[in-house]
Amino acid sequence: MQPILVTTRANAKVLGIERETDFAFSVIWHAPVSKEPRQYAISVPKKHVHADILAKAGIFCIQFCTPELMRTALHNELAQKLFGQCETIDCPKLIHEPHLECETVHSLDLGDHYLVVGKVLMAKE
Repeated sequence: MQPILVTTRANAKVLGIERETDFAFSVIWHAPVSKEPRQYAISVPKKHVHADILAKAGIFCIQFCTPELMRTALHNELAQKLFGQCETIDCPKLIHEPHLECETVHSLDLGDHYLVVGKVLMAKE
């Protein structure tokens, strides 16, 4: 399965100061889970630092991009130039890439992972 890039925005402590922060991370396990209403699920390891951030945010954007672009977005100092703003949620997204803008509707505790299900509010395919 091809990894996807997930972005979200939430309040978090950064260097001891609470502030709104953008987060991006990759997920390997993901799938559409409903056509009506349209929903998409991602599986996030509980030990992953972003699991708590994602729960706090209540929104996320799923981006379908090449592995090369994902590596650049996650590890390059100039990556900020690759990001724009989602249309329906307060969240960053990769510019010009297919994506799903989601609002969290379920978060299921499944052992060592959380299954986070998002209602798709907007899709650019």
